[in-house]
Amino acid sequence: MAKILLLTDAYPPESCASAYLMRVLAQYFSVHGISVDVITCQPKFNVPGGTPNRWRGSSLDGSVRVLRVSPPPIHKARPIVRGFGEILLAFLFLWKGLLTRGIDVVVCYTPPLTLGLTAYVLSRIKKVPFVMDVHDIFPQYAVDIGVLKNKFVIHCFEILEKFLYKKANHLMVTCEGNKSLVCCRGADAKEVTVMPHWVDIKSPRQEPSGLIEKLHLQGKFIALFGGVLGHQQDFDVIIDAATRLVNERDICFLIAGDGSEKPRLLHLVQERNLINVTFSDYLDQEQYWGLLDRVHVGLATLRPEVGLTVVPSKINAYMACGKPVIAVLRGDSDCARLIRQSDAGFVCAPGDSRALADAILKLSRDQGLYRQLGLNGKIYAQKYFSKEVVLEEYSRVINLLIRGFSGEIVGVGATEGAKESNAVQVV
Repeated sequence: MAKILLLTDAYPPESCASAYLMRVLAQYFSVHGISVDVITCQPKFNVPGGTPNRWRGSSLDGSVRVLRVSPPPIHKARPIVRGFGEILLAFLFLWKGLLTRGIDVVVCYTPPLTLGLTAYVLSRIKKVPFVMDVHDIFPQYAVDIGVLKNKFVIHCFEILEKFLYKKANHLMVTCEGNKSLVCCRGADAKEVTVMPHWVDIKSPRQEPSGLIEKLHLQGKFIALFGGVLGHQQDFDVIIDAATRLVNERDICFLIAGDGSEKPRLLHLVQERNLINVTFSDYLDQEQYWGLLDRVHVGLATLRPEVGLTVVPSKINAYMACGKPVIAVLRGDSDCARLIRQSDAGFVCAPGDSRALADAILKLSRDQGLYRQLGLNGKIYAQKYFSKEVVLEEYSRVINLLIRGFSGEIVGVGATEGAKESNAVQVV
């Protein structure tokens, strides 16, 4: 039986997109007969129920073995401090990785970019290939949103980035734009695969116990923003749209999540007396999907300075649940192209609160359009984003990479015609 070592800084019970994606990936391989060890951080943030201290050491998530390290306290630290903290985190992961036995490939989720260095060192010591699963182009996206400004730190991360792209045996990226970026930074195009955010279409649902009723939202047309409330997102446009629609008593905005922007948003809503904006804390994955079944529209907003290649995973989840998407972001971005290609919603220009408000109002009044856009998105998600479709291709790449590293074939990029209908065949 083959064995994968998966490095990721987030894993359930932490509730965030990367934790969900990595758990689905690990369990997919495990169900298909591949042993998986996960090295991750002890959860300290975004934990539904607030019980992080019980998740220490090692544990089993089904048949997946989860090994945890205690991360340095860098969650809200200054960028330069956070950078040194992520270097320390890489060493902690390396120590855990050296104790694992019998691995055949190392798969690393980034960011943080420093875990890529851990994966590279482990691959050299254990003489196995390593794969970088690149979900954000770092340090570029941190520079774009203004959280990383120190030129020396930026330069150091750029050197590390180019080194890892060249040394990785294979790279997974979320969209064609990211593929172009990593290739410009040294990656071999033949060893880069576009792997969109996967969703478990059949994910178990557990309606948050009376959440809609507790928030007095029953009977309302609910526009949801779910996820991290951070610097990348433009929340002012949501608050401004809510201000425009404050007299539409049947429409409300629900912001579910937490992050650095939440205190400011709470203050704005209170200051403007917006009774149509409600907040909810983080929900675990089953509860979040249960909530998606009760809302009507999914919102995604990005600041205009954010790179053109960011595709928030929440969009794939909205589409999979049959919810029309309203995205406020650059029209020339990969995300905008996705929504237009799938005909799953509306794209509004950055900062255009009037267009956002008009789109919500239109969907609330035109049930035919509302149902059609939701159906379009669901069909598209089932065809391109379902875990069965995406992770079959993912496992094909891993399968060929392991076999190629042992000398049977020469790398994934050299096997264009070797796609197999049953991808998970590593033994």
